Amino acid sequence: MLHGIVEDNVKAPFAIRPEVLEGNLQYLQTLKTRIWVDTFGNVGRYVKERDAASLTAKRDKNYAVFTLTTTLDTSSFSVPLTVVIDHAKASSASVEREGSATPLYSVIEGDRILVDVVPRTGPVTVTWK
Repeated sequence: MLHGIVEDNVKAPFAIRPEVLEGNLQYLQTLKTRIWVDTFGNVGRYVKERDAASLTAKRDKNYAVFTLTTTLDTSSFSVPLTVVIDHAKASSASVEREGSATPLYSVIEGDRILVDVVPRTGPVTVTWK
């Protein structure tokens, strides 16, 4: 986290020079599959959503159905949370939310399926092969 970018001759607390920022961004790019970088507001909303979220789920061999809900106002809190399905051993996956024609984003990492979903009512179905 930083509070500003300054030129070499300016002194400001918590600020960095442009070339230091560029170096930091290049380093973060090498870690893009392991860390998430976003605005202070989105990170704060994510933490609040995560802490207020409630997950109910059931799973069988090649599918899972879950509902991720929250008591927060979803018009203000809409940062997707990541639901992890462990031990899926999938080569492909599809994710759909009941009542929505838009597929949800998912990625397969090893034997896990990661699904990004905004807490709302209505079940989410994940199927994999």
